[in-house]
Parts: sequence; structure tokens; C-alpha cells
Amino acid sequence: MKTTFASTAILLLTALSIYASDALTEKEYNAICRAGISALYYKPLEIVKTINRKEETVYISYVRPSDSKTWHYKCKITGNRILWGTKDGRWRTHQLDEAVYYTYDSKTKKVTIEVKYPNSSDKTDYQLTDVD
Repeated sequence: MKTTFASTAILLLTALSIYASDALTEKEYNAICRAGISALYYKPLEIVKTINRKEETVYISYVRPSDSKTWHYKCKITGNRILWGTKDGRWRTHQLDEAVYYTYDSKTKKVTIEVKYPNSSDKTDYQLTDVD
């Protein structure tokens, strides 16, 4: 009986987390990915750009103003977690990698990004203007 309850609870939580990212429009999804990379690397949201999207993976880049070097990343949203990695690298899902989470209010277009490090975390709020 305990196993069945636990299995049902896990299935329900998985379904709810999948629904959360499925409820986003494509523009919202892309903008939340951009905000995640912006917060993770302490870059202004204005310079973080969506390059393209293949299914659930968004490819993002920014040009670092100090030396004009272009940095490329990938992102996908699972529930309230933003999975990320370098464009051709692994998904950063190891327990020692930074974990990135979001909350989003579709009425106010405000997203809060929380970056969790092994021993601390940072939260950054963004007002999304390009999601309509």
C-alpha cells in the first residue's frame, strides 16, 4: 500500500511539473530561459538573446561587452527548474552544479530566478517585456 501511494504521489508531482512548463507560451518559455542564463552569469537580460529553438531546447547567446566574446548556452524547462548547459556541453544536472529555478506570474509578466549553489542561493527578479 505504501509503495502504491508513493508511486501515485510521484506520478502526480511529475504530471504537475510537466504541466507548469507546458502552460507557458513559446515567448514566455524563451524569455524565462534567457532570464535563467542572465541570472546565472550576472549578465543584463538585454544582452542575452534567443538564437533558436529545437523542440524543448532553447539556444541562447550573449556577447560579453568587455571583450566582444560570444558565449553560447542551451536551456530547457522542466516543471519549475531551468536546465542549462553550454551549447555543445553536458546538461548541468550534477549535484555540485548550480541549479536554476523560476516562478512566473503570467498576469504581471514577472519572473523570479533562483540560482542554488552548493552552499548558498541568489534570487533575481525580472520584468519580462517581450512575451506578448
